[in-house]
Amino acid sequence: MRKLSILFVNLLILNFAFAQKIEIDTTNTMFSVHEQQSKYFSEFSFQSESQWDKFNNIVHQEPYKSTTKPKKSLTKEVIGWNPYWMGTAYYDYDYSLLSEVSYFSYEVNYLTGKPDNIHYWLTTQLLDYAHNSGTRVSLTATLFSNHQAFFDNSTAVQMLIDSLISLVKYRNADGVNIDFEQVSSTQKAKLTAFMINIANKFHAEIPGSKVSIALPAVDWSETFDVAAMNQYVDLFLIMGYEYYWSSSAQAGPGAPQYSGDIWSSYNTTKSILYYLSKGVSPDKLCLAVPYYGREWTTQSNTFPSNTTASGSAVTYKDYRKNYSATNNFRDLHSNTPVNIYKNSAEQWKQCWQNDEISNADKYEMINMLDIGGIGIWALGYDAGYYEQWEAIKEKLSDYGNTQCQGIFMDTGGKYGKYYNSEDWTYTIAPKNATRLAVKFQEFDIENNFDSLFIYDGKSVTANLIGKFTGTNIIKDTIKTTTGAITFRFKSDKATINEGWVATWKCINQASNITENKDFNIILAPNPFQNTINIKLQDIDIKDINIYCYNLLGQKINFISEKQHNNININFTDNIPSGIYIIYISNQYFSQTYKITKL
Repeated sequence: MRKLSILFVNLLILNFAFAQKIEIDTTNTMFSVHEQQSKYFSEFSFQSESQWDKFNNIVHQEPYKSTTKPKKSLTKEVIGWNPYWMGTAYYDYDYSLLSEVSYFSYEVNYLTGKPDNIHYWLTTQLLDYAHNSGTRVSLTATLFSNHQAFFDNSTAVQMLIDSLISLVKYRNADGVNIDFEQVSSTQKAKLTAFMINIANKFHAEIPGSKVSIALPAVDWSETFDVAAMNQYVDLFLIMGYEYYWSSSAQAGPGAPQYSGDIWSSYNTTKSILYYLSKGVSPDKLCLAVPYYGREWTTQSNTFPSNTTASGSAVTYKDYRKNYSATNNFRDLHSNTPVNIYKNSAEQWKQCWQNDEISNADKYEMINMLDIGGIGIWALGYDAGYYEQWEAIKEKLSDYGNTQCQGIFMDTGGKYGKYYNSEDWTYTIAPKNATRLAVKFQEFDIENNFDSLFIYDGKSVTANLIGKFTGTNIIKDTIKTTTGAITFRFKSDKATINEGWVATWKCINQASNITENKDFNIILAPNPFQNTINIKLQDIDIKDINIYCYNLLGQKINFISEKQHNNININFTDNIPSGIYIIYISNQYFSQTYKITKL
């Protein structure tokens, strides 16, 4: 069987040079970032991954390793797309925090089903790196136009399925990801039939393989019949970005968690709830987050602000490297950072980026709604900066730091309303906690029709503390008798209200973490204005985690500059004066400090 696969692969290679190129409809300006970047990088004629390394200025360091390596530490799916144009960036991925890497991409020729290009799939060492760490590898197939011509050609459809199976078998890979975008609603039934067909063929030919599909952030034409696919497809990845795209009339958050009072009603939380309502099993649904943002030239330094030119993508790496932390602000309506500055031509620029804090908050939302996990577009876009890995470890693994305070809000955030037809259960259970206290600052849900149930324990089978509805704030602090609290929220299909904001913290916490008093940590100055220096003795700063919270338990944005035994924490100017909590830890110790910002 393997000989036949090799022969089939060789025949595919011979056909690359003669395949007709896909014609892209350039009249539609709402191309996804997958399509935009695929088209851009296809103009380069590089023949090897090493040439892309030179183009990207990739200099390999010791691969980043999270504190704890076992794959079993992941509590959710973490799937990252690896674009071919990232060269050998895969040398440095932390595979202990990846359940799957999807090689991007097999570019489908719509006339034949054969690939116009598979780039370095036959030779890349990505599969060796991933498999040696127990991480799955899939091959992404992309088709951005001419879907009807493809679906109507049964020979081309069969050729694509056979080709993908052969290529996956040839590299002993683990599955396929289908990224068909801009599919017309007239092709809904054919797209569904294709997904059922390819899923059945893969599962039969490669037992244990996984078949996934990329979903648009907003399915404007309701083309993706996820309910019909759900029984067959293993994972559904929402492309949770481009809510504000390159040619948007306004600059804005590309991947907003909320909409608040000022943004479009579409956001990542709403996208999750939409696909759940359409019939995707929660454990099969993943939200892909961006490791990039967009910069626009704008009319002013306020937001929202109209754009005066198309926006351009900025990777997280370039954002960290080239943008001054003093120009950083955080929009609380969308829960997104933005960098606002004037360039040398005296034009206002706004770069809306997604940092590890905004992504970590999305991961907490994923935990709250209990869906399958996350995707990442794209691996390598954060090269050289480790905090995105730490956010995954913190929120989506068993080895995150024990946090004993936080903020708990409805799905609309502080400035927006929750949604119709919600039904989810969320448990807060910090490690080593013995009791919890919850205090509501705001509470407003539809009386008698929407309800928040609170349980004293780790599930809805625990003792019911109470069922809450209406607009009267829960005045008394709720205290558990256990180290966990569970919330279940249900809303009907009609009226939606402002929801709630609550803070929670541990009380009488027990701990098996021993603070080592031999560690010498000095924070200065305190009080401070914008920058505080942390000096550490006898501690490897690569393994240190540093977080800052206000007294409500909200995580505060900062930029860290690490040197040998020294870390400078640069706070943005829009952080108000007041008292904050700095939490410093590694796998051996944790210490908390109270600081004052002038």
